[in-house]
Amino acid sequence: MNTENITIKSNKLPNSRVEITVTIPIAEVTSFRSQVLKELKETTEIDGFRKGHAPELKILERVGEMGVLAEMADRALTESYPTILEQSKIQPISRPTINITKMAPDNDVEYVITTDVMPTVIISDVVSIAKEHNQKPIQTVVTDTEVENAIREIRQMRAHQQLHDNNVEHHDHNHQNIPDDQLPELTDDYVKTLGKFSNIADFEKQLRENMEKEKQANEHEKRRIAIIEAIITKGEYDIPVSIVDFELEKMTEQFKHDLSMNGMKLDEYLNHIGKTIEDMKIEWREQAEKRVQMQLTLEKIAETFTIKPDQEKIDTEVTKLMEMYSEESIQRENVVNYVTQILTNTAVFDWLENQK
Repeated sequence: MNTENITIKSNKLPNSRVEITVTIPIAEVTSFRSQVLKELKETTEIDGFRKGHAPELKILERVGEMGVLAEMADRALTESYPTILEQSKIQPISRPTINITKMAPDNDVEYVITTDVMPTVIISDVVSIAKEHNQKPIQTVVTDTEVENAIREIRQMRAHQQLHDNNVEHHDHNHQNIPDDQLPELTDDYVKTLGKFSNIADFEKQLRENMEKEKQANEHEKRRIAIIEAIITKGEYDIPVSIVDFELEKMTEQFKHDLSMNGMKLDEYLNHIGKTIEDMKIEWREQAEKRVQMQLTLEKIAETFTIKPDQEKIDTEVTKLMEMYSEESIQRENVVNYVTQILTNTAVFDWLENQK
């Protein structure tokens, strides 16, 4: 087949979707006639003839000229598809939709191929946006009131756990509703049961330090998200619906997993709240779009500023994950891709925070 005779016209559609109109000359289509008839002869059953021995005329009577033409056109498209993609300069990321728009004896065959392609992402002012946010100081001071509330929370949780351990009937399952007079007394001996603490002062000191570290980590995370969201606000995105749909499926599977960890099935939960999974996906769609935008933005920053994670770190993490799962249940290539994405995202966030 001579693919040079094929006419290809591309048309960009919204949401990074492309429509390709392909015209294949009838001479190229009919070049597959002998091959198609041979295979039809081997697979078509006709009364009075052993399979594979029916005359060509009988095959044509059974299948019809249009049936043969359809098979020939399908072969022609299959063989020319790589050339079509190459000449159109597109990289499909979803299963294409293929429709025959013209097909008749002695006429050229026309197809319309529609497929999603890699999304368009345009970002700007990345460094200046990062610098602007990094100039804002991070507050990590933990107040005495916050420490007191944390201690009360610990005592309440311990008291609630003690009720369970002692099989004491209690209708209120919220530990925060346990009054102070029913909580264990805060003494040097009591704090020693909570960990490696020498006395109350040591316990409060370590608790405050841990709370400061946690607050600092949370504030850094908020800053990172704020930087990315600001970059997204100034960016331009043309995202295929299929990518958002895929993210929704990931969110659904994660939601199922979270429910199962709490001993509940998805159907039970949906029945309880009076919604369907489609209702949930409609509610989640905006969040899914934001998650897609964020990931695409991180990837674009990594590409633009040549940010890569340390290969040794990637190898180490991949080895750890591979050791946790059997070879049959997980493919190394998938693990490498997953780890690379996670560590690349971390590297991008680190790079953004270092823009001063």
